[in-house]
Amino acid sequence: MSESQSKASVQGTGAFTYIKITDLLNSYNFIASSYSFWSRLMYGNSLLAIQLLLIKELPHKGHLLILGGGIGQILPSIYNQSPNLKITFLEASSKMIALAKKQIPTGQNITFIHSDSLESMKIECDYVYASFFLDLFSPSHIKAIVRTIENHQTHPVTWFIADFHLGPKVKYRLLRAFQVKLSILFFTITTNHHQNFLPEVFEFFTKNRYKSMIIINLKHSFLSAQVFKS
Repeated sequence: MSESQSKASVQGTGAFTYIKITDLLNSYNFIASSYSFWSRLMYGNSLLAIQLLLIKELPHKGHLLILGGGIGQILPSIYNQSPNLKITFLEASSKMIALAKKQIPTGQNITFIHSDSLESMKIECDYVYASFFLDLFSPSHIKAIVRTIENHQTHPVTWFIADFHLGPKVKYRLLRAFQVKLSILFFTITTNHHQNFLPEVFEFFTKNRYKSMIIINLKHSFLSAQVFKS
């Protein structure tokens, strides 16, 4: 599928750019309650494990924007690490938000936003947390998402990214590529997922001159977490 065939649209000129992702709102509602089961079936506890390692690198104060927070199973760990963080939780699935609200520890400062768009959403934050989220989009849309968020800031933000990585040095690369293809097929069938390949999420940041401050790898580098600063 070419980028022009994607159902996502990127518009804007100059300093103002926004991204609108169509057909994403509530498209994950169907699998919300079983998401953890399918994740463990395909990858065991590895996806959660890499996120927990990344959470240990979060600062203790400031405003954290979580993109695609899903069912919120990371929220207790974030609170244990950084109880004073202010959190904005952006998620397109209403059912996932409902499940995430059940995970909130008492005292956690969190605001939920149910949306599939960053259009006109001027969220000021210090940090952005995106785990297995940016791989839903084409490279041009990843760029638009990052720019849209950063255009609303008065200071540079720090990006906390966890995702798959299929670099040439990944062990059992053919097996890992098959797992990713199978996952894409699953989401294509059960949701309105339109991306048919795994974008190079980490390469986007390095190619755009972000500095990788921390690198964490699991499963022989198949899963990676990095902290980027511009």
